[in-house]
Amino acid sequence: MKELEKVPEFNDNMKPDWFRRFGIWCSGASWEALKECPNDWNKFAFNGHIIFLTASLAFLSGTYFLSFVFPEAYSIVPVLFGLLWGFLIFTLDRIIIVSMKKIGGIWSQLIQGGLWRILLAFFIGLVIATPLELRFFQEEIKAKVELNDKVIKNQQQAEVFKRDSIQRENSKELYNSIRKKYNLDNLETNERVAKAKYEELDKLRIEEAEGTGGTGKLGKGPVYREKLESFGIAKTNWEEAYRALQEAVQKYNEEVSGLPPVELPINIDHNENSIIDGPEARVKALYQLSGLHWFITLLFILIECLPVITKLMTPRSSYDETLERIEYETMVEQKEIISQKNSEINELLIKAEEAGKLKGETFIQAQKDKLDAELKSNKIILDKIAEYQQEIALLHIENWYKTEKAKAESTIDKPKFVDIFWKQKDAIDSIEYYFRNGSVSDNELLYFENGHLSKGKWNFDVPNNEIKIDLLSNNIEYVIVEVKETRLRLKDKETNEILNFEKV
Repeated sequence: MKELEKVPEFNDNMKPDWFRRFGIWCSGASWEALKECPNDWNKFAFNGHIIFLTASLAFLSGTYFLSFVFPEAYSIVPVLFGLLWGFLIFTLDRIIIVSMKKIGGIWSQLIQGGLWRILLAFFIGLVIATPLELRFFQEEIKAKVELNDKVIKNQQQAEVFKRDSIQRENSKELYNSIRKKYNLDNLETNERVAKAKYEELDKLRIEEAEGTGGTGKLGKGPVYREKLESFGIAKTNWEEAYRALQEAVQKYNEEVSGLPPVELPINIDHNENSIIDGPEARVKALYQLSGLHWFITLLFILIECLPVITKLMTPRSSYDETLERIEYETMVEQKEIISQKNSEINELLIKAEEAGKLKGETFIQAQKDKLDAELKSNKIILDKIAEYQQEIALLHIENWYKTEKAKAESTIDKPKFVDIFWKQKDAIDSIEYYFRNGSVSDNELLYFENGHLSKGKWNFDVPNNEIKIDLLSNNIEYVIVEVKETRLRLKDKETNEILNFEKV
């Protein structure tokens, strides 16, 4: 009931009951306009109840969904999150509904915000409905999660078997190639054949000696000696074949010692209790069920859209007219207040300006009177000061005259080519000269070659009409042949080369 304490008190004779008052407050309607339109009370109360219902469902949805993260019993964190989520949805719905004005047709109102509100309602309804659907279809989801887990494990096992089979085949091929490298198959066959021949001849030799086979005579006669000789040859052949086989086997074992075994172990976790049952697995299982849960989602989306649809479908009522009138009157009233404040500020500025002028005139007059009094009382001192000031001024004038005269004398013969950029004509590179100052000596020369600046010195020999240049550690003397306003010609005294320049 704490929320109801914020609901404005109605002092009119005609007022809604507390249930409708609460719905009107949730809808965000202006009571100042609505109290003049009792026919619209039910409409706004209905919109407000829908907004409150949506926020309540958002609270339940947020609390249940966060309980996956904090599954401890009586955890306060999911409840706090649910309250925050519900308050957010409540505030968002309230602001959007209040901001929609009944101006123009349905399309105009949709452009104002109704269209975005419907799109937002789709996502809000989806977000709110999903956790509740997880609760409603808990048993079905649990079974689906287990089935998905088994399918995943079977796929993993099949992949492992496939991988191990490929690896075993690759290992067998590698081992077989090494066997062929050392000819083990032939050597084993030769050793086996030689051993069989050796054992056969050994048996015949013993039977001949004992008289149980061959000639049937007991003793080691000529036949026995023949069989003994054949037995010795067979034994030597078998020993050589066995020795060759052992050498090849030793080399083979050394080469395959670092290779993986042909038969690889299969590592599959068959723990049936290790089922992935988190929020992502449950949501995935939910959307793998039949389309029944979509009806719940569409129901929440419809509930979310109801306030907007209601406001769009209802015609412009007396409440909208009254609200527009109140807003217009408030705007006019505020403009009048602003105009009045501006007038007051302008008057204050005018008065301040007049007061400033009066104060300034009074101050000037007071200073003038003070100065007159000081002049009258200190006339002798002022006369003496004036005399000294005159003498000091004459001294300054004399110094200024001497200085300016010296400057004029030093520049009376200033050549006409100074303080001008002169570009050399018919030169391979871009060359420019700039003769600065123009006094008799120690002038500054700026030399530009292809945009690169170098500085030097130049002196003017007035009687001989010559220029002496010190540039880049070179001393060059030029005779001024011709000086025009836009043309300059110089002759190198050493080479007699004529350099032509034009004004840039």
